[in-house]
Amino acid sequence: MNLKVYLVFFSLLLINFLFPREILAGNMTGYGVIFASSADYPSLKSKGKIDMIETVISTNWKGALDQAEANGQKLVIIPGWQSNQVCQGSNAWTWYGSNWSLNSTGIAFMDFIAGYIKGGGKGFRALYTVHEPYNYTHSPNCTTDAQKKLYSMLKTESANRGLTDIQLPLYAEIDTMTQSDFGPGLCDYCADWYYPNGECSGSTWEARVSSCITKMKSNYQSLSAKSPNSTFVAYMQSFG
Repeated sequence: MNLKVYLVFFSLLLINFLFPREILAGNMTGYGVIFASSADYPSLKSKGKIDMIETVISTNWKGALDQAEANGQKLVIIPGWQSNQVCQGSNAWTWYGSNWSLNSTGIAFMDFIAGYIKGGGKGFRALYTVHEPYNYTHSPNCTTDAQKKLYSMLKTESANRGLTDIQLPLYAEIDTMTQSDFGPGLCDYCADWYYPNGECSGSTWEARVSSCITKMKSNYQSLSAKSPNSTFVAYMQSFG
């Protein structure tokens, strides 16, 4: 099968270092960045390869999407951030003991994004769902079952607004592809983390980046076997 892989950066310095490297040639579907505001979109466009941006947008979703579209980019939107809940991530939905439901923020966002997509908007990539669900420090009860219920609820709410399954992709920072119960029904874009100054070996920073790339290749081969219709997203951290 053809693997679908995105490499996401945490800083422009890291982008400048990695883009010229032959090590990435032919391995990636595309490139992205996180922690970028709409004011950064034109400068990211100048890099020539950044087409996916993960960002928290609590209000003015249309303004951010229009700016991204104008610069040839697509957004992974977190419609407001919530730290203290069953699964850390967006504050647009609430866990009620056994199931998830959209709250007022979630209803407003889903109504908006359905209209935006059906109206021909081109600046949307995916809806962000959970952050490091298997890190029980900040996601204490984010079981695989809870993640699947969130995925299912959001797909149902999307369908109820006239969108097809592929029109509202769901994006999760799973953080590890080695979980034995990882599989379909958790995420359409599934992200993992790599730390050149931490987990990856090598006597130089460049060598550690190379080591991280090797780990990425191994992990996305595993992902393709467990969830063949998902797109793998590799985060290259710029701090150690």
